[in-house]
Amino acid sequence: MRSGLKPYGAAKRLVQLLAAFLMPVAAPATAAPALVLAFGDSLTAGYRLKPGESFPAQLEARLRRDGFKVSVHNAGVSGDTTAQGRARLGWVLQSLKAKPDLVILELGANDMLRGIDPEKDQSYVLFGLRRETLPKVMFPIGGYRKPEIRAAMESGRTGVKYIPEWDRLVDLGTRLGSPADWFEHEGAYKRQAMRSMGRVAVMAVKSAERALAHAGLTDDPVLKSSRTGVACGSSFGSTPPTKDFVNFLDTGRAGSQNATSYIRMMSHTSPVNLAVFFGLQGRVFTTSSACTSGSQGVGSAFEAIQAGKADVMLAGGAEEFCPTMTMVFDRLYATSNRNNDPQTASRPFDASRDGLVIGEGAAILVLEERERALARGATILAEIVGYATNCDGSHISQPSESTQIDVMKLALETAGIGASDVGFISGHGTGTVAGDVVESKASSAVYGSQTPFHTLKGHFGHTLGACGAIEAWLGIEMMNEGRIVATANLNEIDPRCAELDYVKSEPRKVDAEYFVSNNFAFGGINTSLVVRRAA
Repeated sequence: MRSGLKPYGAAKRLVQLLAAFLMPVAAPATAAPALVLAFGDSLTAGYRLKPGESFPAQLEARLRRDGFKVSVHNAGVSGDTTAQGRARLGWVLQSLKAKPDLVILELGANDMLRGIDPEKDQSYVLFGLRRETLPKVMFPIGGYRKPEIRAAMESGRTGVKYIPEWDRLVDLGTRLGSPADWFEHEGAYKRQAMRSMGRVAVMAVKSAERALAHAGLTDDPVLKSSRTGVACGSSFGSTPPTKDFVNFLDTGRAGSQNATSYIRMMSHTSPVNLAVFFGLQGRVFTTSSACTSGSQGVGSAFEAIQAGKADVMLAGGAEEFCPTMTMVFDRLYATSNRNNDPQTASRPFDASRDGLVIGEGAAILVLEERERALARGATILAEIVGYATNCDGSHISQPSESTQIDVMKLALETAGIGASDVGFISGHGTGTVAGDVVESKASSAVYGSQTPFHTLKGHFGHTLGACGAIEAWLGIEMMNEGRIVATANLNEIDPRCAELDYVKSEPRKVDAEYFVSNNFAFGGINTSLVVRRAA
């Protein structure tokens, strides 16, 4: 018991992340192929061909532009489900021992792939295949698993790319983004379930579905009781229905609007869709607070369990990719304009940084009251032991050092620990000029210069409402592995930033019982989470 507060909210099993950095980040050339793209009659996801684009030549060129070393193979087995066809496919897979970063495997015969199980062979992860044609193959959406995420991050690869579709947006200065464009949300669920879901809600639901499965709670009766709730949010809802409403204002015509257009557009579309999809009957917190939506989701869920109001909570955040989100920061001169060098564009705390890059993603954590989790034999990954949130109350967009200091101290007090107990800090670190300076000074004032400090936004950009949950999840994974990745593209620390133990250039081994995850948002909203390694 710490500070009179029982550390409930054991983070049970976390999300299989649907985040922007998963697709463009490739494993190092020395690793096994991280991804196999299977194209042919079954193409449904991944790098889609654009109108007028042929396969594989132009698609290959586009992938190379994004920094991949590409190997294109035509198995020559389309429609051939015989043993001979299978043998030829096996030969193609064996030929991939050259270990390219990315493999495009052009196939038309889905049946031959049934013998490949990515759950057992992580070298080959297949996607772009209709699920109903592969009943024996379980594969993660988008094709990346935790080993590939870790390898990509440790190698310094980022998910940032040039967005050619934005060339028509003449008043938008940046052309950079970090979309999860491999993830195909349409058709993810049956039509009736999808009626109220836009892309952002689908990402949240898909994340929660995997989190619950890993937590062993998918069929637990607690889900449909009043003891399970959700705390989740995003900066905004889904873009397409928003455009429909604008069209209505401009033309007076409803167009494609329907009874669920608003549900898909509203900023709390993710939490309500989570509640409906899983039949949750407990409390619903809608934490739509821009960059702190995800961290407030985790914190609010923690407080609900701590107060005895819930036993289980789905907690996190989500955000879908839209140029309007980038335009918000572009008008503030806060976006990176390194349009010719996407891989190095997002560079938090670096002296040459010139702004942030917007991404997308979702992360849902399953939090459960500790004693209940232990009683059912759950595997506890970590404990949420401290949380604080406050507001600057002074300026709508300029950060405040004093209130950031306050929120960090209050989180430590809630956890009942001192600053010296913290093994590493996961910073907000967006890459903006002012934001990084203020955060570094606040962090230094609380933690000094000896605690390892890094941020993950150099790898996958700023996922806004999702970032707090994504960073909490990855922080837990790194704490449990005893190794944290370096801040991507941090080469020369800005002399205006305070002295901290910045983790740069290479990963760092850590032995952390606690780590802290900090986030800060428009409106002066600040959050700090304290997470403890599972005992």
